[in-house]
Amino acid sequence: MGDLLAHVISRDGLFISGLSASLSDLESFEISGSSVTAEEAVNSFVKTTPDLLLVDIEIPNLMGARTIAALSDGLPTLPVIGLYDFESDAHVYACLEAGAAACTSKETSAEKLGDLVQQVCQGSAPIYNMVTRMPNVAARLAQMLGQTWLAAQPVRPVLTSLSTREQNVLNLLAEGVESESIQESLEITEVGLFSVVRSVVFKLTENRNALHIATFCTA
Repeated sequence: MGDLLAHVISRDGLFISGLSASLSDLESFEISGSSVTAEEAVNSFVKTTPDLLLVDIEIPNLMGARTIAALSDGLPTLPVIGLYDFESDAHVYACLEAGAAACTSKETSAEKLGDLVQQVCQGSAPIYNMVTRMPNVAARLAQMLGQTWLAAQPVRPVLTSLSTREQNVLNLLAEGVESESIQESLEITEVGLFSVVRSVVFKLTENRNALHIATFCTA
């Protein structure tokens, strides 16, 4: 029996079966259960509470990412790894905005997935590192956090703005500047750069929650 328990959320039964089979030889963790929806998953946790969730985001209109967001809001201490058919800016950004700690391809080897699970369960968020090597994701972050609300809106949430340092880092990342060059030009360490990205993503989550509250208040 593995030390860590993972619950899979996917509508693809064949994928779940294949994933369980490929992970059967790993001692680090095992699949403790699976479900189709977030609601079904939460109800199953009454019997067995997993250490993390593996969520298939390959559902029409990225509904899998919305599942991650719902679970992240309701169970903030339960880490989530998003899974997709292939890596793209849209997939990574969707997982990032939804609150996933990591994301990877469904084709990732069992060993690499096991390592990723260990990192996430130890409190790491490898998805932040992806921002530093994907300019379009950084640009999307800068765009989303730079947007302002029209004063004519009935409810205007207070959106968290970026600091000058955060804006500078995002702009450089969006331009495709290498992490090492950013650290040198802004005189920050690798840990400092990671902290800036983490702060930006945290603000993105705060803003997402503010938008949800505003939408609820105006409904």
